[in-house]
Amino acid sequence: MCLICQKTFSNEAMKPSRLLDHFNKMHSDMKDKDVTYFQNMEKKQTTYHWEDLILPAIKEVITTVLHKPAADIIRRIPFSNSSVHRRIDEIAENIEESLCNHLKTCQFSIQLDESTLPTNETLLLSYVRFTKNEKICQELLFARNLETNTKGETIFNTMEKFCDEKQIPLKNIISIAIDGTPAMTGRHKDFIAYLKNKVPDMLAVHCDIHR
Repeated sequence: MCLICQKTFSNEAMKPSRLLDHFNKMHSDMKDKDVTYFQNMEKKQTTYHWEDLILPAIKEVITTVLHKPAADIIRRIPFSNSSVHRRIDEIAENIEESLCNHLKTCQFSIQLDESTLPTNETLLLSYVRFTKNEKICQELLFARNLETNTKGETIFNTMEKFCDEKQIPLKNIISIAIDGTPAMTGRHKDFIAYLKNKVPDMLAVHCDIHR
């Protein structure tokens, strides 16, 4: 998506030459702007606009439904952009910490797949399935950028690095579901080969969705 005009591009149009062509044709008046200008523009666009979007709706609800002055009630609610941003981060960290702490002490199955964003960034997504309180649970474990390539070694290193950071033993993985790409199921330097070198007894299955 163009930072200036909000136009959405296809993957093909994300090539540097195509992006430069768009910039020169549509935004030639900004050629003299430095990188800092565009970085600040991006920050402004990604800021949470709770004060602009949520507060007006809350005022309307309090006034219409509760028939009370909205100002006194809203004044006691910390709805600033920074407060909401911080709370979202804290909730996400707490959920991740709780999940990782559980995976440290139990066996689990894992599923991996890559996904390409419109900006041509490649994400490695990982889901885990485990039992908790005698129930089968499934959660998103992580989503991380594959910064160099999508080879089996890179995928394995990304997963291993996450597990090391969170102190999750690889030996707790009892099975894994993957797609049928060569990077995952090749003969020599595929992801499965690297993982089985660490966890020899692990079971690898072909994901039903990718068959």
